[in-house]
Amino acid sequence: MIRLQNISLSPDERYRIAKGDLITDLKACKLFFAQYLRLPPEALLTIRIVKESIDARKSVSFIITADIEFVDADTENRILKRFKNASVTDISSPHITKRLTHTRPTPVIVGFGPAGIFAALEMVDMGLEPIMLERGAAIQQRVEDVQSFIHHQLLNSNSNIQYGEGGAGTFSDAKLSTGIKSDAIRHVLETFVRFGAPESILYKAMPHIGTDIIRRVVVQIRKHLLNHGVKISFRTTLEDIETENKTLQGIVVRDNALNQTRYIPCTKLLLCIGHSARDTVEMLYNKGVEMVSKPFAIGVRIEHLQQEVNRSRYHEYWNHPAMPRASYNLNVKTPDGRGLYSFCMCPGGEVVLASSEHSGIVVNGMSYYARDAQNANSALLVGIRPEDFNCGDPLAGFSFQRSIEQRAYESAGNQYLAPVQTVGSLLGKTENRISSISPSCKNGYSMCKLETILPAYVLQNLKYGLPLLAKQMRCFGNLEAVLSGVETRSSSPVRILRSECGETSIKGIYGAGEGAGFSGGIMSSAIDGIKISRRMYGEAL
Repeated sequence: MIRLQNISLSPDERYRIAKGDLITDLKACKLFFAQYLRLPPEALLTIRIVKESIDARKSVSFIITADIEFVDADTENRILKRFKNASVTDISSPHITKRLTHTRPTPVIVGFGPAGIFAALEMVDMGLEPIMLERGAAIQQRVEDVQSFIHHQLLNSNSNIQYGEGGAGTFSDAKLSTGIKSDAIRHVLETFVRFGAPESILYKAMPHIGTDIIRRVVVQIRKHLLNHGVKISFRTTLEDIETENKTLQGIVVRDNALNQTRYIPCTKLLLCIGHSARDTVEMLYNKGVEMVSKPFAIGVRIEHLQQEVNRSRYHEYWNHPAMPRASYNLNVKTPDGRGLYSFCMCPGGEVVLASSEHSGIVVNGMSYYARDAQNANSALLVGIRPEDFNCGDPLAGFSFQRSIEQRAYESAGNQYLAPVQTVGSLLGKTENRISSISPSCKNGYSMCKLETILPAYVLQNLKYGLPLLAKQMRCFGNLEAVLSGVETRSSSPVRILRSECGETSIKGIYGAGEGAGFSGGIMSSAIDGIKISRRMYGEAL
């Protein structure tokens, strides 16, 4: 198998071999690569697209990496000699899970988000049958709970956009991009495809599933786990742990539907609790689990018309049928060193209220797979340092986040409405009035002044950075763009200290994923869940 890298296709060429998202027209694909390699099409046996990205720095082009199998070794050798971007490749998967050879204690996993799900899948492959606890509801009920919040302002503090089957990413864009490097990345992507995700995520440079598809995928994963002996309890919160000589003996859990507690003997507990389980982290800290404050970021969501983003990124190709909805990943340096950067950009999506505590407002972004909504949105975040809030208490970051979320709620008239302000108003150039870009939040919105919500240094960085972002992308110069507050849950402000194998200061308790402070996003959380589940039982990744 020969791998060809950095093959450039014009939008017209890309459209000829794939009129949709997935490159499936093998005949057209063979014709293109045959012309590129100056070979007859029949010399190519199979073509596997490995990676596809878009380069829009000067002109717009698709950059492709492909694995090609040829009819004979002589042809392969000629290609290797003629093309500098050609190399021999092995497409076998490096992910191999060893089954345990003797009986081990039944592990308990807390959290049914990416870290917990992939830890459970890995444990099943090892021959284990873990118990899984999730404080939120299963997908169907969770959707109903979210709809009650949107339409009737009825917040279920245990089942919402933060908590429930699939984790917080299930009600976001379900992005699968990551900045980490790991042999497990391909395995995670293949697992999602196995349970119903589009095959295009295997090669897209910025893969996503969308909130609509990932909900179905997560349900299929749940059914697979149940069929392999995993016991899953939804609406169940870890309430207490019992230890002896700093060694775990058992846990106390609460059935939130029945409001009853029960005791589970347990000597292997994997915490995959997510970044918003403040009460659980507080309980663990009080029980002696060592943790420290860590940097995080807060800010707002900015909304532009998606076609403005397309024009800014793709120029004359902004409406070309081959071009996907444009996204961006921007950052600028600011005088105080905190910086301003985009995060979790959602093309063709909407802003959602992601509150999990009463009398507090949190916003996030969400997109369906088609990304066909009118607006694009992205978080604009400013770095927060432990010294900004830390008074020697590792949990002080939670209080810092909560105070901002509560001010946002108060600014909206003590209602669950997104507090919004236009860019022009923030910069002191226009009145705070909605014009060409309507806020997309279905909960509704309330005009406000972000000065009453955010710390002064966050506002200073926003005001300094927005004009600089306009130099990078024209749409950021639109003074009618809408800012929605507040984005406070981009990551946890706490890191649970753990050893190389993932064990915390209490023997038998392990931490993984965002809630432990070791990942950010679906992919890195899933990989951390795999890694720690292996290391719990002496395997390396």
